[in-house]
Amino acid sequence: MDEGLLKNILTQSRVYFLKNRYQESCGVVFNKKVKFTPIKNEAPSGWTFSLTPRLHLIKSKIKIICHSHPFGDAYPSALDTKTAIDLDTPFLIYSCLYDNFVFFDLEKCKPYKV
Repeated sequence: MDEGLLKNILTQSRVYFLKNRYQESCGVVFNKKVKFTPIKNEAPSGWTFSLTPRLHLIKSKIKIICHSHPFGDAYPSALDTKTAIDLDTPFLIYSCLYDNFVFFDLEKCKPYKV
C-alpha cells in the first residue's frame, strides 16, 4: 500500500479510536474507497470486538479490518490472528495505551507510529 495512503488511514483511525479509547472500536478500509470507515462493534461487552455477519458477505471488498486494543499492546491476540487468517484479510490494530499501530498482513507484524 502507498505510504501516503497508509499514513492517512493511520491518522483517521487513530482519531476515531482515541475518541472511543475505553472500549474496543473497529472499522474497515474498503478496496475502492481507500480510507478508514468506522463500523459498529457488535460485541456486547466492549472488551472484545465482533463484526456484523453482513460484513462477511462483502469481505471481498474489504482491504483491511481495523480495531483498537484499549488497554494492551497493538500486537494481534491469538483470536485476532485466527480471525484475520480465516477472513483472509489483514488487520490493523491500534493500542490506545501505547499510541501505536501494528499491521498484521496474515504472515507477519509490522509496527507503525503516527
